Amino acid sequence: MNRSLEEIKALVIDRIEEYLLYLLPGGEFYKSKFYIGDLRGDKIIVETTGERAGDWYKLAKIKGDVVEFFTFIAGDKESAEELYRYIVEKYPSAFSVKH
Repeated sequence: MNRSLEEIKALVIDRIEEYLLYLLPGGEFYKSKFYIGDLRGDKIIVETTGERAGDWYKLAKIKGDVVEFFTFIAGDKESAEELYRYIVEKYPSAFSVKH
């Protein structure tokens, strides 16, 4: 299953709320955003709708797209790819949407 980065991005965005809750179960949705924070007051915000769906930013001025977000959460690119494979294995229909 070799998909381009853009295909993976589109498929993740289609089910972004489910993936965000899986990756960060302590987060909360409010309006069209997903928020997660720590005790120090540092927050990550992920856009969940519209043209910016999947874009994220950390209030400390770090930002990127949904694939970079997976990498940020997982720690590195290899871990992000492992996380992607795990999600595909656990949720086989997760990446079955045609675009």
